[in-house]
Amino acid sequence: METVAAPPPARPAFPLRGLLRHLLLTLWLNFASPQAIVYGYLVPIFFLVAFGSLFRASQPPLLGQMGMLLTITALGGACFGMPTAMVAERQLGVWRRYHLLPAAVASLVVSTMVARFVLIASAGLMQIGLARLMYGTPWPLHWLQLAGAFFMVALAFEGLGLIIAMLADTVPAGNAFFSP
Repeated sequence: METVAAPPPARPAFPLRGLLRHLLLTLWLNFASPQAIVYGYLVPIFFLVAFGSLFRASQPPLLGQMGMLLTITALGGACFGMPTAMVAERQLGVWRRYHLLPAAVASLVVSTMVARFVLIASAGLMQIGLARLMYGTPWPLHWLQLAGAFFMVALAFEGLGLIIAMLADTVPAGNAFFSP
């Protein structure tokens, strides 16, 4: 009598793989959108040039204003960019379709927040590099403290962005939260 070996156990599903794919897809969609590029990268450059022309007399240039510039970058990315994208996706029914996935919707929200943080952090690094290149602003002396403070500011603004996305019925309504 011949014995047949049992089939190998099925590989357990790796739940983070789907979330990683969602994260990468969100990043790809942001880089594919001209509007996201303008608001995510060109507006911070505009603020850098504006601050550089206003505070060019300070020595070294922009050293005292880099904190404000990075805060404005985090504010714009988290409170304008993220709610606009989430409300637009909600209007298209994308978030309703997410309920069909085996992942919790809360984990998809976290994935969206991580993607937005990557975009905000890259815009902040771009501002630091361009300030150094254009105005000779010195590099930060305490990178670890800067990264920690920037992370906390971006996380706080992303929380506000989630509230805006929750309260706004349409994209223009979400943008109106910060207009006078």
